[in-house]
Amino acid sequence: MDFNIRANCEQCSQGTFMSAQGFLDNSDTINLKCPNGHETTAFNAAPRYALYFDKGISSFIDENYYEAFGWIYTSLEIFRKEFVKTVLNINHDIKPSILDNTYDKVFKSSERIYGAYSAAFLMIFGKNPEDKTFPYPLPQEVASHRNKLFHAGELQEVESIKIDCYKIYSHMRYVYGKFSKSGISHMQMYTSEGYSQWCADNHFTDEDVMSRKVTIYNHSLSSFQPNVGIDVDSTDGLPSFEELIEKELSLRLHKHLFNQ
Repeated sequence: MDFNIRANCEQCSQGTFMSAQGFLDNSDTINLKCPNGHETTAFNAAPRYALYFDKGISSFIDENYYEAFGWIYTSLEIFRKEFVKTVLNINHDIKPSILDNTYDKVFKSSERIYGAYSAAFLMIFGKNPEDKTFPYPLPQEVASHRNKLFHAGELQEVESIKIDCYKIYSHMRYVYGKFSKSGISHMQMYTSEGYSQWCADNHFTDEDVMSRKVTIYNHSLSSFQPNVGIDVDSTDGLPSFEELIEKELSLRLHKHLFNQ
């Protein structure tokens, strides 16, 4: 799946926009080039679960409900893995590169991912993710609906898919916001922490950074809104599913005008 990435060219003095299109793969590198010929290598600091979630909302708008549920459930699985790695990073000071190399090799099934997530979740919140006393639990019926849809070919009602997608969103967004320090999500900090290791792995120098040939790409235009503080404890803190749809529609319009 390809993503169009557009960002300000930091090497231009007139605010020219540089753009690049590429495939979202396992690399955190985005190669950008502006109309003036400036080439910039960017570190992707946009959480992949946020990118996948946005794809799901976009698919729902296009009435591709099967695809929408697939994107959003995949977003959940990626979120669970990132949560586990963040907990280990914070509690045991393990570098992101070591966690990525270790856990990306063993997280090959939903059962393993969920098992690790449940253990890490218990360490942080003192409950399991399905506990009904947790503000936004994620019941196993969501996984059951997913299995029936993708493994048994049993079609789900649109309203059922919508409810499941929102349960996934509210659970992820609450955990993301609650697992924080000084108003900043630990998961956001974990994603950004990989930048230094990325620079070292790619042998980028301080001169490369100072010349703005190396930068960080942050996905600020997102219906998941990873960079926006939300009062998750407030009764009206989380947006409704309809508001997520409206947000994505407004982002579509923004992107359309931006690309003209």
